[in-house]
Amino acid sequence: MAVEQLVHLNKSPEMILKYIERDYAKKWSKRTLRRFCAKYNIKRYDCNLLPRDVMDAIMEESKGCAEKLGYRMMWQRLRRKGILVKRDQVAVCMQILGVQNPAPIQKRKHKHCYVSKGPNSVWHIDGNDKLMRWGFYTHGAIDGYSRKILWLNVFVTNKDPWLIGKFFMDTVESRGICPRRVQCDPGTENPVIAKCQMFLRRNDSDSLAGAKSYFEGSSVLNQPIESFWRHFREGGMQFWIDHFKKLESDGEWNPGNGLHK
Repeated sequence: MAVEQLVHLNKSPEMILKYIERDYAKKWSKRTLRRFCAKYNIKRYDCNLLPRDVMDAIMEESKGCAEKLGYRMMWQRLRRKGILVKRDQVAVCMQILGVQNPAPIQKRKHKHCYVSKGPNSVWHIDGNDKLMRWGFYTHGAIDGYSRKILWLNVFVTNKDPWLIGKFFMDTVESRGICPRRVQCDPGTENPVIAKCQMFLRRNDSDSLAGAKSYFEGSSVLNQPIESFWRHFREGGMQFWIDHFKKLESDGEWNPGNGLHK
């Protein structure tokens, strides 16, 4: 990944240096990184960006599925599009425009401390049925250490074991690596993944080889993917839930009509 892209994504200098060492086999210091950015005019923020430009960008994003985003996720979304704005600026502009939704007051469940030993140590896999009323079934997986999205698919079902197994094997093949352990919720859609994982790890000699390389537990133990679903809903899914509910209330969608499905 290019240095300019990493800076624009607001990655820390330490993280950028790790990417450089991994991708280019070069060990830079922070001073070398600063000189490189100065030479090629790579900046973390655009000081010439006007508040009106920021507001226009926020309003444009708010017209679609980003209308319910908080200022942090809106800030990240703008930076990915090359708008090098500061997070505080986004927060102020959203308050002025009145597009920032107040945080819901709710008592959150106590979460246990999650620890992962490294990349591909544990893959967390789960399905999401929040849009199933309208015929959309979501299934995803993330790496517990880096929180990298391994796959995120929408289909007419997420309960078919062979389909879920294909998602898993396609990812293993494309990445060229098998996770040390796979963690899923108890469900009828996971047997094929379990067999594939245990087969791929059958000849390994570590403590989690073979049958121990697959684990089923409650949603509380599958914390990383559950946390991802919450951010996924805030980041766009809620827009579509509200959209489909409005179609239904306006009589433009009928759950009993096969054509609508």
